[in-house]
Amino acid sequence: MANLQPIDDDKQQESTEDADTAAEVTDIDDSGDKKDKKKKKKKKKKWDLEEHLGSVEPPKLKIKFDANRGQDTLKQAGWWVNRRGKVVALDDGAAPTPNDCPETYVIQQYISYVLTDEQYYNYKLIRIKQNEELKVARANIYVSPDYNRKQTVLLVICGTGVVNAGEFATSVCKFDNIIVGSAFPFMEWARERDIGVVLFDPNTLSKHHENVLDEIHCVYVFDTYVKPYLAGAAVNADDSNNNNNNNADDDDEKKNTQADPATSVIQNLLILAHSAGGRRTTFLLKERGDIVQQYVKAIAFTDIKDPKEQLFKYQVNGADEKAKAQIAKKIYQECAVNWVKSKEKKLDEPMKKMKGAVCKRVSSGHSEHKYTTPNAYSSIVKFFDERQNASNQ
Repeated sequence: MANLQPIDDDKQQESTEDADTAAEVTDIDDSGDKKDKKKKKKKKKKWDLEEHLGSVEPPKLKIKFDANRGQDTLKQAGWWVNRRGKVVALDDGAAPTPNDCPETYVIQQYISYVLTDEQYYNYKLIRIKQNEELKVARANIYVSPDYNRKQTVLLVICGTGVVNAGEFATSVCKFDNIIVGSAFPFMEWARERDIGVVLFDPNTLSKHHENVLDEIHCVYVFDTYVKPYLAGAAVNADDSNNNNNNNADDDDEKKNTQADPATSVIQNLLILAHSAGGRRTTFLLKERGDIVQQYVKAIAFTDIKDPKEQLFKYQVNGADEKAKAQIAKKIYQECAVNWVKSKEKKLDEPMKKMKGAVCKRVSSGHSEHKYTTPNAYSSIVKFFDERQNASNQ
């Protein structure tokens, strides 16, 4: 990944002014002569994040960003991440702007370091190899330590764009705060409750965001790294091993060993998905809903498009697809909430009812799409806690 420099789909165009546009107008003077004059209009493109920078207070993390740990590449580029999680210039401490900022891949390299470093989160990076037969694209996912031995596992599915696993909005990480734009707060919440975490990478390394490939990624990750460890599930010979290497290839994680039913302990699943992560979750539930429905306790969406249209398309594709879509719909109606952007409503206020909506819709308390997840953080984890506690009674 060190040589990759992907285009940041979240990032605004660096130019703040459009090229001058000229419109010809015809004036008639008192003598009747016609004069052609050019009227120039200048338009400024608004940087959509500018007015929202600092609008979400980042939760306090247990980890502290160390300027001398994992930041060499950032420093070489003239930047560093301070203890509060903000990217600032080395020379004067200035915040980045679209015209003066580090490359996106440098920020993402640092986020990956924080995810996997033993003094930070100690997650394991699993490199998924391309499988043309299964239509599985190369991708990098992360799993928390011993996630497959926890009773509850949180599945985190991001939206489209350049975002990698563990990120919700790369532009927010770069221009505002890494804590606000990443899944770090949710990861710490999970660790405090002894909950395992799987960070999906549906955009894959190519960042092509093809509907089929990104959705297949989610099913593949579920089948390979979650399903074998579900309590009472039939565990196959592709059961993953538990080596301590935090940097492993897909093949290393699928040893042909006899599965031990004693390791199948996951009783509860939680799902957190942002934006297009909703579409990806719907495909996963359509394909594996008969399994997921036995374990899922809560699904938190942030500003997704309601899945009613997607489910309708499935329903008209035959009896089998209709039955699968109905299972997904039932899951959503029973345990899903969608925190959507809103200009006026406060956090958790009910949104205006939308005809045919499948998921319950409430306000995220923020008007900007990219900030819906961090702004709703406190409500989402409360929702997870309440659903977990209710299921244990």
